[in-house]
Amino acid sequence: MERKGYPNIIVHGFFGWGRDDLLNYICPYFGGYWGVLGNGVETYLDMQGYETYCPGVGPWNSAWDRCCELYAMIKGGTVDYGKVHSEKHHHARYGRTYPGLVKDWGEPGQHAKINIIGHSFGGPTVLRFTSLMEAGSEEERAGTPKEELSPLFEGGHGNMVHTATTLSGTNNGTTLASFANNKIANFVNWLLVGLISGTLGNTPFMKVWDMKMDRFGLSTDPKDIKGWKLRKPSDYKEQVAAYNANGEDNIMWEMAVENQAEINKQLTISDKIYYFAHPACRSKTIGDTKIQRMELVSFPTAHIAALITGWFTTPKLKKEFGVDSSWFATDGAVNTKACLGPFVGKAQPAVDYKEGMEIKPGVWHNMPVEHKDHFSWMGYLEPHDKFFNDFLAMVQRAENLPDAD
Repeated sequence: MERKGYPNIIVHGFFGWGRDDLLNYICPYFGGYWGVLGNGVETYLDMQGYETYCPGVGPWNSAWDRCCELYAMIKGGTVDYGKVHSEKHHHARYGRTYPGLVKDWGEPGQHAKINIIGHSFGGPTVLRFTSLMEAGSEEERAGTPKEELSPLFEGGHGNMVHTATTLSGTNNGTTLASFANNKIANFVNWLLVGLISGTLGNTPFMKVWDMKMDRFGLSTDPKDIKGWKLRKPSDYKEQVAAYNANGEDNIMWEMAVENQAEINKQLTISDKIYYFAHPACRSKTIGDTKIQRMELVSFPTAHIAALITGWFTTPKLKKEFGVDSSWFATDGAVNTKACLGPFVGKAQPAVDYKEGMEIKPGVWHNMPVEHKDHFSWMGYLEPHDKFFNDFLAMVQRAENLPDAD
């Protein structure tokens, strides 16, 4: 079959999984009820002629670490988390080695560029990834011998990405994470990272759902695992404590509104890339109050998360970050307003997209708010045709846009 457009890389969010996890065969992250036996978005778009991959990065890895994994997964090679970064955050510099999904990525032809799409925390992953491709990392360039420097940190590669799209991305954080920091967030990390990775990190469970916490010594590459070797989580408390002690290298910390704002100040935008932010909302106000709750049709987890995002703010969030009642509209897990392009930093400007307007590179296009909850992008409680057609429309839009460089 003749391929259309550039390859599409679709990135999952927090607590997610990807194409190499057995869980994705049972229930694709981008497939929901409709993705039984691996027939999710990746398979559907591939059948329509669009080369598509849904790689699995670390479920609770930071955006930086996810980007390093993504680069190696796409291009092929060993994951390099960065000399300066890994020393600063006290974990191993190098990770696993991958054969490459698009090994000739960047070479002239159909693989000269990619389109990258991120859901939920996949949003900040897309922000960070495109910023690194464009500007690299000055810190890594200054602190790493030139012959050791990963191309991801060089900069000057923005022309290898065609479009960047976020779906209910925590692009400006979420008040759910702001509410959770710091004691609740640390407890969640101990539960997820410590209990799951600590206990099951060296068992075949990693083949079902790979934690990718090798750099902290908490998991093992599934291909090297033989037999069940359950471990005591208490034996790995130092490794979990090292993860919890990090700022930007800790996903629960990173998703908070106040922290994502600081991260966004470090990022940049490329005039070679087209940017799209898709927000969603399925909440409504309660009576005469400004508090919002989810519509009954919403996925159960969205109802639970909206118990926070539908009302939570603090004097500091309101004064310093503008988190007022306009943030209470929500898709459940993420405030609708937070799903837009970055509010601060160099990763701007942004425009509200109107049907028929010219799409320009180097600008965030805030797309119209869609009547979805956070899990609709995964296929839950969405009509079969609409779910797959929404993704088809995204890749067709990218196909029809001319190269920006």
